[in-house]
Amino acid sequence: SAVNVGFGAKAGKNVTDVRVFVALSGSGVVRLESVERAIEAGEAGNAEQVRQAVSSAVKPVDDITGSAAYKAYIAGEAIGQLYAEFLKGGV
Repeated sequence: SAVNVGFGAKAGKNVTDVRVFVALSGSGVVRLESVERAIEAGEAGNAEQVRQAVSSAVKPVDDITGSAAYKAYIAGEAIGQLYAEFLKGGV
């Protein structure tokens, strides 16, 4: 797989203990601490803002598994979907 992701957090009055990981083919596994901080601070409070933050934070490379743009898009979409489910009470 060109992109694998992980998301975890605690829900309550505020979103805390956020962890966001992305594994990109050709780039390795990266923890996106800037995205975690943005979510905890309320700067990325909805799925679209999280998608944009992830897509901007990852540094993928072009290779046989896909272009850098494709990998950034998929990483953003996947984490955005996980965050949307988390907000609904899932994940």
